Amino acid sequence: MKKTILLFFTLFLIVYVGCKKKGEEEHLRKKVDVPSPVKVYKEDFAGLFGYGLTHDGLVLVSLKDNKPLIKIFLALGMKEVVKNEKHLYAISSNERKLFYVDFRKGEKVKEISLNGTPVHIIKDPKDGLYILLKDGRILKIDEDGKQSEVISVTQDLELEVLEKGLISPRGDKIYALTKFKNRNLLKVVDIQKKKVERETICDEVADFLLTPFGERIYLLLKNRVISLDSKNLEKIAEISLSGVCRKFVSNPGGEKIYCLQTRPTAISVIDRAQNRVMYELLTQGIPEDIVFSRDGTHAYIIQRTIDALIFLDATVDSAYGTIGLPHEPRRIFLSPKETTLWIIDKNISVVNVARKEITDSITVSASISNFILCERDTITIQSSYIDTTDKKPDTLRVLPHKTEIECYTIQVSSCKDRTIAEKVASKILSLGYPSYIFTLPESDWNRVRVGAFKNSKDAEMISGKIDRNLNTSSWILKATISPSTLPRIPSAGRDVNGDGCPEEIVRQGNKILLYTIKDGVYSKLWETSGERKVYRSTSVFYDTDKDGTEEILTPVEGGEYSIISWDGKNFREIFSTR
Repeated sequence: MKKTILLFFTLFLIVYVGCKKKGEEEHLRKKVDVPSPVKVYKEDFAGLFGYGLTHDGLVLVSLKDNKPLIKIFLALGMKEVVKNEKHLYAISSNERKLFYVDFRKGEKVKEISLNGTPVHIIKDPKDGLYILLKDGRILKIDEDGKQSEVISVTQDLELEVLEKGLISPRGDKIYALTKFKNRNLLKVVDIQKKKVERETICDEVADFLLTPFGERIYLLLKNRVISLDSKNLEKIAEISLSGVCRKFVSNPGGEKIYCLQTRPTAISVIDRAQNRVMYELLTQGIPEDIVFSRDGTHAYIIQRTIDALIFLDATVDSAYGTIGLPHEPRRIFLSPKETTLWIIDKNISVVNVARKEITDSITVSASISNFILCERDTITIQSSYIDTTDKKPDTLRVLPHKTEIECYTIQVSSCKDRTIAEKVASKILSLGYPSYIFTLPESDWNRVRVGAFKNSKDAEMISGKIDRNLNTSSWILKATISPSTLPRIPSAGRDVNGDGCPEEIVRQGNKILLYTIKDGVYSKLWETSGERKVYRSTSVFYDTDKDGTEEILTPVEGGEYSIISWDGKNFREIFSTR
């Protein structure tokens, strides 16, 4: 009897404990939530300001109100700007000067004449600044403005010029990149001993970087990356890329390097531990700039030519969203708590990271090349406000003397679902094509169409380009269109001749044709003679001379580039070697 009772009690305990564990497991499962792509924080922008570097000075922008406050004129040819706890420091290559700006007051407080043309400014991790001069000299400048020459790194002033420099994390060495004929020299400068410790000759370098702890140097040589030991400049590895690169960036942890390719358009991701390309992230447009979250889990990539922003999960390098941008983007910056992106284009686009949408646009009076955040600083403005009352937003302009026009149009798709048609039209519009929806009164079919053309041949050329970009099969129709149905697209950095209307490039054999888009209507603007050169690849809008105005750049057979620019009266084409 006792054995029976004991056995029964033991079974009861087993069943009870098992049920309890199961219940606890169910309870724990319910507590586990699926994490969102981005942690959502509340961010107060009170007291947050930004300084944008223009060709002749600085523009102060309130990031709480999203509006420009003052313009600080410094000099023509402003090149770079950095910030410390007290000042902004900016250099002018035209006037050979270094400017001190009190960013709390929004005032220039000092300017120093430099005995040479500055090409680069480096902030010392300890104190002071280093100014790199084109003739090869490196100057140290302290907080009071006292100049002292560290070293001259060039040997032949006529053949060798200083281009760029990086400083080690401890601030004891400068890695200087000089141009010697058609090659580069990388030199390690010991700041304390004031001498070049070692140097190495390399092919033409597009970009170079130091890893976060300074143990490796990576050189970008167009279609390959070379890894060097930072102590002795010995080669560790050479990594081949599938295309031509112009820029690369290390993630915050330093274990991966992202190479932004222009041809073909992609991002090659290098594993630093294995010194190899792990994979390529294909992009529709040319990747222009990338910024990472502080923990390196997310990245944000802007693309030229299609004017778009990619949201990337950087832990697995997978895109989880993309949006179109109103203008061609140039730089991208992330807010302190990573809730907002500021994208520098024709204006400054403000993007909400969590919602993945543009929430505002800041209209500034000049093109911005860099942007410096001033966090939680008390800024007292004593200068006058910028007058922006004459800046009118881009709106649809309707031709007053005609209610309808006879023309040709491109039909991309047709569907009954209006919502789907609007999404397609919106995507095409975000790529820079004047897309609209046409629906007959007696029909429920929604036709997604693009632009108006005076002749069918022009429509066929643009249609072919749209099909290649969107993987569609469009066709040409003759139509009667009311100009009010045609959207006006922004210039998006594609306004070469400065008439306020964007241009579109089409390459056809040994010719380049240029169209202007005014109120959704395409007109042939200019074309090359097509007698001398064979164009090898797609044309792109690119600011080759860094003057704020873009030119049309096309690779040409024989290793040259075609550069088409506007001289104020006419388009002209020149050819330049790579």
